[in-house]
Amino acid sequence: MIAFQSVFPPFRGGISRFSDHLYKNLSQSLPVRAFNYSKLYPPMLFPGKTQYLEDRSQTYANPILHSYNPFQWGRTTDTMIHQDTLVYLYSHWHPFFAASQISILKEIKTQYPDVVTASIIHNVLPHEKFPAQDILTRRLLKLTDHPIVLSEQTHQEYRTLMDGQNPERLFHPVYEQDWPLESRASIRERMGYAEDEIVVLFFGLVRPYKGLDVLVDALNLMNLENTRIRPLIVGEFYIEPQQITNRIKKSHLPYYEIINRYVSDDEAAFYLAASDVMVLPYRSASQSGVLSNALNFNLPVVVSDLAGLTEHVKYGETGFIVTPENPVSLAKELLYVATQADLNKMRENVELHRQQLSWKRFTKELINVVELGDNT
Repeated sequence: MIAFQSVFPPFRGGISRFSDHLYKNLSQSLPVRAFNYSKLYPPMLFPGKTQYLEDRSQTYANPILHSYNPFQWGRTTDTMIHQDTLVYLYSHWHPFFAASQISILKEIKTQYPDVVTASIIHNVLPHEKFPAQDILTRRLLKLTDHPIVLSEQTHQEYRTLMDGQNPERLFHPVYEQDWPLESRASIRERMGYAEDEIVVLFFGLVRPYKGLDVLVDALNLMNLENTRIRPLIVGEFYIEPQQITNRIKKSHLPYYEIINRYVSDDEAAFYLAASDVMVLPYRSASQSGVLSNALNFNLPVVVSDLAGLTEHVKYGETGFIVTPENPVSLAKELLYVATQADLNKMRENVELHRQQLSWKRFTKELINVVELGDNT
């Protein structure tokens, strides 16, 4: 039995989506109990409109862990760990949640010493600084038997923080989401895009480290009318929207489509299917669920030269790599995309690469890492 503690639906966001997919795939091989948060972020630390999905019907994960109420943590551990529990698996992505996990792991080590502990580490350290982040994260990871990272970037960050120790290294699987039943041509026509227009997609929550401003600056250097580039920005803004809209060259505004809200997976599929290329102009990245979305929809990408992004990009074959925070470098590659790239061939290449990053393969490798191969 695996006790899997993470954030799950009805909470929204990339970690919740990853955990949902992992739980469902693990459950096909092993008995798994899922344990959700009863409270995630306090309102003062959450910049968005809501922490929840519009559809709150998925309630398979027991909402048991209050992330910032230490008086409940002891009871939480006793509820999660049973006599048949072999592994305690948890997700780590931000040091805010480290204190509760440290308490749980200490109790497991004391009261349930035979239980193996493992962590899916999405971020070793957060993209924005957090008080005592190094101390909290070190204490947490020292208590974890099997720390598991998903990219070269997080592998490097782990080694730096933990004085050269090596974590287990897996990969970020591709979200295996069905395409819309409506054809791509029909979707584009309905959205107002001509066949010869190049839809450049920026997708996901808009936060400073994701570099949307860099993309706008790059597009400002280009002639959008002649190149037929049509920027499509989809995602809830965690910054003031005016920081972006005021930056756009006035003559370019009619070519932009900006959807400033959180979109469901089903709705996102339409935007991904309609697009020609996705741009991830990030300033920093551990790995990216957004990139996983692009791969699932056979979408070529333009990414910053960051280890967490480039390991899944073959330059000129599945995408392009640009210098971080360099609008000139980004504009150069976007011009190539619009005028010379064989996007249909690149889509075929992306599809071949995507097949290597399945959830089935990831789940099998995870089971082997936590030494449960004989229990499948």
